[in-house]
Amino acid sequence: MVEDFILLNEGKAKLKVPNPAKYLRSDGVYEPSWAPVFYNPAQILNRDISVLALSAYSAIKGGSLLLLDAFSGTGVRALRFFKEVPGVSLAIANDLSERAHKLIQENISLNNVEDHVLATSADANALMHIIKSLGKTIHYVDIDPFGSPKPYIDSALWCVRNGGLVGVTATDTAPLSGAKWRAGSRHYDAHLNRFQPPHYLGLRVLLGYIARRAASMDRYVSPLVSFANKHYYRLILMVGRGALRADEMVASKVGYLIHSPAKNELMIVRELRELWDIIKGNQNLGKEVMGPLWVGELGDPEFIGNLRKKLGEEYDYLPTYTEAKELLRILENESPYELTYSITEIARRIKVNTPKVQAVLECLENEGFKAARSHICSACVSTHATFKVVEDCVKKSSQRTSE
Repeated sequence: MVEDFILLNEGKAKLKVPNPAKYLRSDGVYEPSWAPVFYNPAQILNRDISVLALSAYSAIKGGSLLLLDAFSGTGVRALRFFKEVPGVSLAIANDLSERAHKLIQENISLNNVEDHVLATSADANALMHIIKSLGKTIHYVDIDPFGSPKPYIDSALWCVRNGGLVGVTATDTAPLSGAKWRAGSRHYDAHLNRFQPPHYLGLRVLLGYIARRAASMDRYVSPLVSFANKHYYRLILMVGRGALRADEMVASKVGYLIHSPAKNELMIVRELRELWDIIKGNQNLGKEVMGPLWVGELGDPEFIGNLRKKLGEEYDYLPTYTEAKELLRILENESPYELTYSITEIARRIKVNTPKVQAVLECLENEGFKAARSHICSACVSTHATFKVVEDCVKKSSQRTSE
């Protein structure tokens, strides 16, 4: 007989979770949405990176931290935050589901943290507004719903403290990335189309939407870590207050992507005046405008470097240590760049063999441009170089590879 629940460890937390063996698809893959309480092993990397980010933030902030996990499921994220991040005084584990709430309480007792992890059962938006109305200072809000985070962005931005962090997970990657561009355009108030590489677009559409919602409240955001992994996007953002800073963010970090499907050419436009010049003139032939979206850096290299250091010195026990180490290495190098190109897609369009990524990177460096491998895809590079320069390097590198 297959047990309904099993016990396991994740990080330093002990957990009682639904038995994955009872919720397998016909292909033998565990489907967490079928379980009575949501627990997704595929999100462990997400949680590991979040633990590292909070630890780095705690070291900077000091004092005691109040955290909210708005969609807690089994309580795993809140439990891990308290047990693994120094300086956490209280972690709120919230889930509207009564069954989830009961399981969270059991897991709190299992870990003997009744004084520091609080189980609540409320609508996430209502809870965040109640916390705000009570004048409580939330240092970190985690939004990890099943599907789109859009309905909860305003509340999270509203209740987090000035200089606090918001973590956002989105699993609606098809609308965000342009694969289902009509739905993405509706949901995120932007004009979208199909695009390669898709996750480049998805991350920037999500971040651009959050930035615009923040600006409407005289708030601004600074992305510390942003990445795409398997079926989800993950952002960890610092949120600040101030109308002038919000204006500066919109002016310099929110813009439009000009894309030529025929050539896969990319161009970023920040000023509406410049966009209008392209639209009204002959330059617009065969070009698509996508946005508004985020056109600034996707992360803070210094902050990511700090995460890498903490991972090696304090968190080498993390379940996804090897994967997290490699991801953070790539993110630290690629975060400053605005454009990401798919070498495979460019090679296909100009009808040459796909060259090695390293060869293209060396070519770009020889042309005077800095570039880095991207985590977006195995054959993607991030750089400030124009499409023409990258295309020429793909062509040259393909010729050298074939010789």
